[in-house]
Amino acid sequence: VLDPLAWRNNGAGGVANTGAGVIDVGSWVAGANGITALGVYQDFLAVFTRNNIQAWFVDTDETNNYLAQIVDNTGTIAPKTVKSFGNLDLFYLADSGFRSLRPRDSSNVANVSDVGTPIDDIVIKKMEEVGEEVVAQAASVFEPKDGRYIASLGDVLYVFSYFSSSAISAGSTYNPGLVFSDFCVLDGRLYGRAGDVI
Repeated sequence: VLDPLAWRNNGAGGVANTGAGVIDVGSWVAGANGITALGVYQDFLAVFTRNNIQAWFVDTDETNNYLAQIVDNTGTIAPKTVKSFGNLDLFYLADSGFRSLRPRDSSNVANVSDVGTPIDDIVIKKMEEVGEEVVAQAASVFEPKDGRYIASLGDVLYVFSYFSSSAISAGSTYNPGLVFSDFCVLDGRLYGRAGDVI
């Protein structure tokens, strides 16, 4: 705890350091080899592989860590697309398009929502066109003014707009003529990086 250099048995006399531990996610679920991304989902650590998501409760005492839920047949190879929206939604780019991990009902059991349905065919075609190496470099951000989810995939920006009170759920595409590799929000303004240009 509070010391990222203190690993399990490097304390004095080989005593375990508080909070240090290892979770082998591959031993819990078949096909869970190769962690591709991490995210925050409610009070859990969402551990992504390409084919599934594991929701872990992680405590400072490793004996209290536990696997809360497994969501199979979805995941990501694009770590910079995994973004939390509030405490309930976790957006990401899956092989089938843009998805959101969100509670199914009041039980808070995680469910995958197909937020990208309006543009899934377009996104899947673009992923096939650019290849896995470019897909793995895709980046995303939540625009600070209206909360739109913006994701870059090659030279195209995909924007998901959702306004529940107006019953609006829509996908848009933009061709800015740049390939954005990173985004950030600073003082309420959105910045994007394309090569050496901000």
